[in-house]
Amino acid sequence: MTSTFFTTTLAFILSVFIAIVIILHLVFKQSRPKKNNRIPSEVNEIVRNLLQQSHIEFKGEHFKALTEAVLALSHHRELTVEVKTQVFQQLREGQTDLAKHIFADWLEQYQIDPSHYQQAAAAARYLGSLAYLDGTAEAFRAYRQAVKLDPENPEGWIQLGHFLKSLGEFDKAQDAYDKVLHWAETHHNEEYRAIVYNHLGILFWISGDLTKSEDMHLKSLEINKTLGRKKGIAKQYGNLGILYRVRGELEKAEQMFLKTLKLDRELDRQEDLARQYGNLGNLYNTLGNFQKAEIMFRQTLAIDRRLKRHEGKPVNDLHLAELMYLKSLEISHSIRCKECMASDYSNLGSYLSAHGELQQAEAMHLRSLEIEKSLRHKEGIADQYNKLGLLYQTRGDLIKAEETYLKALALEKELARKEGMANQYGHLGILYTTQGNLAPAEDMLFKALDLDRILGRQEDQAQHYANLGTVYRKREDLTQTREMYLKSLHIYQNLGHPNAELIQCWLDKLEPN
Repeated sequence: MTSTFFTTTLAFILSVFIAIVIILHLVFKQSRPKKNNRIPSEVNEIVRNLLQQSHIEFKGEHFKALTEAVLALSHHRELTVEVKTQVFQQLREGQTDLAKHIFADWLEQYQIDPSHYQQAAAAARYLGSLAYLDGTAEAFRAYRQAVKLDPENPEGWIQLGHFLKSLGEFDKAQDAYDKVLHWAETHHNEEYRAIVYNHLGILFWISGDLTKSEDMHLKSLEINKTLGRKKGIAKQYGNLGILYRVRGELEKAEQMFLKTLKLDRELDRQEDLARQYGNLGNLYNTLGNFQKAEIMFRQTLAIDRRLKRHEGKPVNDLHLAELMYLKSLEISHSIRCKECMASDYSNLGSYLSAHGELQQAEAMHLRSLEIEKSLRHKEGIADQYNKLGLLYQTRGDLIKAEETYLKALALEKELARKEGMANQYGHLGILYTTQGNLAPAEDMLFKALDLDRILGRQEDQAQHYANLGTVYRKREDLTQTREMYLKSLHIYQNLGHPNAELIQCWLDKLEPN
């Protein structure tokens, strides 16, 4: 009897204890924030607007870093509601000063204590992602500080690699990516291996080594297949498709685009579907299959309209314009008018480039260049080299941009076209400034300035003075900087040009004499 009572009592106590543990577990579980991988629409819109207003070349790569920075502001508990409201309002307006100030304060506070170095490194990365939007020196300092404080964090090295790549520092960018690769191999992290192989593929692509680029993308593809990451697989098929198209291996390119298209349908990624239809449209256009190209472009247009309606935004009829150019091309081909075809391809390339479709634009300009060469039309060849140079510079491929500008410059000199020579000197001056090669940048800009004085192009003179001011600012020669900005300001004011306000803003930011 006693034994039965004891057993019953013990069972009751155990059941109560287990119930209490379960209740506590449920309470604790409910008190933790739920993990949500969805980006709030407000944050998503702010990030997209900031990137759209910036001159960053690889906007897709920077999206993640910038999103993390904005989310950090949103989630930080020590910021008051008033401060959060103010900083988000400024970010919506494209102003980042307050947000950068907040991250700089966090960095200063956290880096005092070594136990908080990881938080300090995160603040440095956030600061770098915002500074990257409107400058270089501050961003570089922030990214360097991030990897110094937390050298084991792969995101810090990836962001530093992206930044160095945008400056044309390809060897240093590769060193940063190699750090991530070593970390991933040491920690047996296959996902980061796939990610960094993708970044290396892009790096080798823009530095002109398509063989190494292909190898990197194939390695990333195989790892993504092993991990079953369909998004990663689709991305690498797309990258390889573009690579093969550029290399002229059009059948392989078509196979890659079709594989990407299939996966994007399965994943219901509408924006990516539209992009692949566009890639296929341009491929079929290159092959001269205008009917198939039209089908692809119409699919792209339909998706674009559907997405814009869903988002409540106006429809961008980019692909409708592509169709119109395509019709013009079809007529030019039918009457075998090579001059017309070269013009149509060039016009379509310019239109696509203006709307940010740089890969498709490149294909069109290359077709135009090929035709102009067959016609031995030097003016047309020079024009296409100029447009391709601008495209490569916008894309961040500074080596190809320089090579292309120099080809254009040689032809302009041969043709004795002063306007074209001035344009190329100006482009090269900006390019060398971006690379940090300030002596040749100064030389090119003064050559452009001298020619534009002869030509009487005042607006271009104002721009050259402004660019020279930037060269001297990078040299920390404030006297020369101020002199160049004042000359630029004077011309812009006389012209009633809106850039006068921008130059005045730059002058106001200079330290006083």
